[in-house]
Amino acid sequence: MENIILYALTAFLALSSFFIDKGKTKQAFKKAWKAFEKILPQLLGVVAL
Repeated sequence: MENIILYALTAFLALSSFFIDKGKTKQAFKKAWKAFEKILPQLLGVVAL
């Protein structure tokens, strides 16, 4: 139940941020995605073990 609340809150805040300033939100998501891509190989290696 807590997970649903956290995901809903995150989605709500991301959407409100997007409507307030689309450029900053897109830039933040791109930066977060690039950071995720950098750690993805290590994460997959740990999951594979």
